[in-house]
Amino acid sequence: MNLLKKHKKEAVPRKKKAITIIGSSLAVVIVAGTAGALFAGSEIMGGNSADKLSGKESSVHTVVEKATEKTTSPKSATADEALPKKEKEYKISFVKKKAAVSTGDKYTVELADGVDRSKYKLNWSSSDESVATVDKNGVVTGVADGKATITCQKVGSSTKATLQITVTTPVYPETLELNKAEYTLTSIGQLLKLSASITPEDTVTETKLKWSSSNESVATVSDKGVVKAVSEGTATIYCTTTNDITAECLVTVQKIVKANELFLDYIGYDFSGPQSEPVKLTATVYPENATYQDVAWHSTNENVACVDNDGNVTITGDGKCDIVCTTIDGTYLSKKCEITAENTMPVVTCPEGTSVYVPVNPVVADSVIEEALRYVGKIPYVWGGTDLATGVDCSGFICAVYQRFGINLWGVRTDLYLAGTEVKSIEEAKAGDILCYPGHVAIYDGNGGRVHAYDTGYMIMHDTNIGGYYTIRRIIE
Repeated sequence: MNLLKKHKKEAVPRKKKAITIIGSSLAVVIVAGTAGALFAGSEIMGGNSADKLSGKESSVHTVVEKATEKTTSPKSATADEALPKKEKEYKISFVKKKAAVSTGDKYTVELADGVDRSKYKLNWSSSDESVATVDKNGVVTGVADGKATITCQKVGSSTKATLQITVTTPVYPETLELNKAEYTLTSIGQLLKLSASITPEDTVTETKLKWSSSNESVATVSDKGVVKAVSEGTATIYCTTTNDITAECLVTVQKIVKANELFLDYIGYDFSGPQSEPVKLTATVYPENATYQDVAWHSTNENVACVDNDGNVTITGDGKCDIVCTTIDGTYLSKKCEITAENTMPVVTCPEGTSVYVPVNPVVADSVIEEALRYVGKIPYVWGGTDLATGVDCSGFICAVYQRFGINLWGVRTDLYLAGTEVKSIEEAKAGDILCYPGHVAIYDGNGGRVHAYDTGYMIMHDTNIGGYYTIRRIIE
């Protein structure tokens, strides 16, 4: 090493080049003029004989690095990298395990896990081609009623997936009917829920319905039959089955002019002595251009007098009562005529159905709770009652109110706790949700109160005593 250092001091700089040699456990890098030297162990190799440790020729600058035991030649590394890699095995699976298809229809089997159909060769087969066939792209065709197993398997591999397919012949509706044949929406944005009834009800398997509007600038309809008023005018809403049976509802969008005053020609009427002919009362609604000029009539005591829908009063016994007329446009303006009857010796009884408790507004409110509030204090609780005009019980009240919005709850009238979807807490409840109690139901007002038909002797009530419910059900989102 001392000799090398000496040469380094006396050397004259020359053009350098580097030579790298990889071999034994010692790697030597030589930087020299025209000749290099290789140190292997304790010997010096390379160059000519005059260069060997003479000290008189060109100096040598060496850099010595210890090689690692894992050092390999570039040739060997390149060979390893060129070795083919083993293809990764994958599992075949389907998005669905079971599927159904109608005879003559097609169903495309969906592969899961991002399997590339074009990259791998797959074999498709059906366990029963008399029921369903499958092509090379996994498209299943229903042939006849029954069940078959569709199998997809990678060529040259045991990896496969199966799908149970059920083939049925569809049964199409024979008739179609909507819950409304015509309807008037009285404000822009007001909604109407139409529902369809099809027959044969128990055997139809193909029930997909298509909804459309003849004039979407007046009224639109969703794929669930919800109609929305857009502007004044008329539009026909069509509902069509897959086998082209159509039902329709004529929708009129018309802003109503509501009544602001009601006038009755008599505020009192005395009857004395035998009565054989009715007396007519006349009501006038203002303004004169009010949309609904008709009124509803009822008697507070039909054992004294009854009244028909035209205001004709018939005496049925001695005593006192009120004949009440009410506007029907949702304003519920009322006027009454006090009736006094003495020594009338009546020869008639009140004809059944001639008196009503409250008019059923032909215009449905904008929301369930608004509709329910219309009847507060106006119609009585009647055990088993289902008619808003004559009286309802608690479940009959809720079913009748929801029916006004085209929603049929009569099938679960005694099990309203199963209707709709559950609301987790009163904090999440909305106006119109149903509060279910043991043996009772009510409509939540959205503000800590409820509207309900309480019990015999009471009219429809609105109170804040909501405690004690065990579930809350939402019918309309």
